[in-house]
Amino acid sequence: MKAPEGKAQANLKVGAFIKGARKSQGLTLREMQEKTGYSYSYLGSVEKGRFSGASEACLMAIADALGLDRCAVYCMAHRMPAGVSRLLFSCPELMGKLYDASKRAGGLI
Repeated sequence: MKAPEGKAQANLKVGAFIKGARKSQGLTLREMQEKTGYSYSYLGSVEKGRFSGASEACLMAIADALGLDRCAVYCMAHRMPAGVSRLLFSCPELMGKLYDASKRAGGLI
């Protein structure tokens, strides 16, 4: 399944970021497999930006294994943790405030 263009770019960006962080720590994909529980081949696909279906758990496991900020990884991937999504959809006032803020910021939504 091919990701939409904006999502594809985000996947490439976060993949490169993750790969850079892994390499800067001198870790191999096989070592990351041990740390995260995800196969080295799957992790390699994530690093190449081919992970449109990567789960929240996978991205969080990678972030934790590398000591990266979870929110930064999720934002870079243009994703939203499920708990945040549930909160937004259960609180129309909060959703409205975010929508108004995005319009003021140039219509990001």
